[in-house]
Amino acid sequence: MNKTVSGAVKGSLKAMEELLSKHEDKIYGLLRLLTGDDKKASAAMPEAVGDFFNRLRKADDLDGDHKIDDIAVSAAVTAGRGLLLKENPRAFAPVRVTGTDASDEPGDSVFKGDTKEAEKGLLDALQGIPFVKRFAYILKKATFLENKDIAGLLNIKESLIPALYQATDAEVSKKLEDAGTALKTDEIGSLLFRGMLSEKLPETLKEDVKKALAGSAKEQNPLLKKLTPVFAAAALLAAIVLLVVLIARSNIYIAEIEVKDYGTVTLELDGTEAPRTVKNFVKLAQSGFYDGTTFHRIIDGFMIQGGDPTGTGSGGSDEYVKGEFEKNGIRNRISHTRGTISMARSDNGYDSARSQFFIMVGDRPSLDGEYAAFGHVISGMEVVDKIAKDAKPTDDNGTIAKEDQPVVTKITARRK
Repeated sequence: MNKTVSGAVKGSLKAMEELLSKHEDKIYGLLRLLTGDDKKASAAMPEAVGDFFNRLRKADDLDGDHKIDDIAVSAAVTAGRGLLLKENPRAFAPVRVTGTDASDEPGDSVFKGDTKEAEKGLLDALQGIPFVKRFAYILKKATFLENKDIAGLLNIKESLIPALYQATDAEVSKKLEDAGTALKTDEIGSLLFRGMLSEKLPETLKEDVKKALAGSAKEQNPLLKKLTPVFAAAALLAAIVLLVVLIARSNIYIAEIEVKDYGTVTLELDGTEAPRTVKNFVKLAQSGFYDGTTFHRIIDGFMIQGGDPTGTGSGGSDEYVKGEFEKNGIRNRISHTRGTISMARSDNGYDSARSQFFIMVGDRPSLDGEYAAFGHVISGMEVVDKIAKDAKPTDDNGTIAKEDQPVVTKITARRK
């Protein structure tokens, strides 16, 4: 078995293309002879290509070009017969034949006359002959298949092949004689053989053949065939993951808090874990609500708190936000660790948060489940630390005198 055939058997698309290029014209030419119709030959061609490689894979012995030739012929016969049977289930119905003196063996001489005219006369003579006789006759005349192989392809008894051939040969010879195109039996065989080999696959059909070849390559390659569903599942999973990621990313915002004399704190706000809280904070920031507010409560090692336009700890925006945390029946997986931003609220209820927020300086997991954390610092934590270090609280609650409160010059927020 040569390298190309071996590669084709294993499902190498390149090898399959190379091998098919040597046989596609022959397959199409034979289909055209068998069906007697260019359109039918074109319609059967993709099926023939698939069957060609399927037979190739199942063959035990592939040594010698004649073996591949026989497989190509068998594929054409099967595809052509299958197409005709779909159009007419009785297309290959049994026919009555009687013995004649015609030879049972195809000749091997080469025709010397006007080939094109003789071919046309021969094809005209074959018109109207029942397909079972036509197929048997052409296969005997133009190929090297044995009677048993022809019988197997046509699903008839082997003993019928000689009789079908002889009867058809006599009928074709009579039609040719009546049409003034007398040909010897060996000349007919030569014309049919030449007709099978000289026909070229139409350019318009090559795209369909490529598709059939690609499909056959998948069938030929066991690994590819097994992995195709895996690839499909993996692609679907990847698409779902990508969609989830895109949706999640669409809910992520970047906020920048500019603090006078200190610098900028940049935070990533997680609208997936706390969508209401993030929406409220972003809306207030974009409206300019936070501009000019201060950090009015600061406890070093714990947190810095701001967002109150009155600077007293009792003010805030007009709208209240539903508390997005466990004790309020809402899952929130953001923990109150260093750098986390969370919403302040009063003791009046879980849904009492408005605009006040705090940024964690240290870890305080005891706040998890009771306050709506909604993001974390991604840069500028040193600004937070300095604000906490410089603070001069007036009491244990972290109250900062009005004149000492760090001023927020601006807070911006944008979708990531």
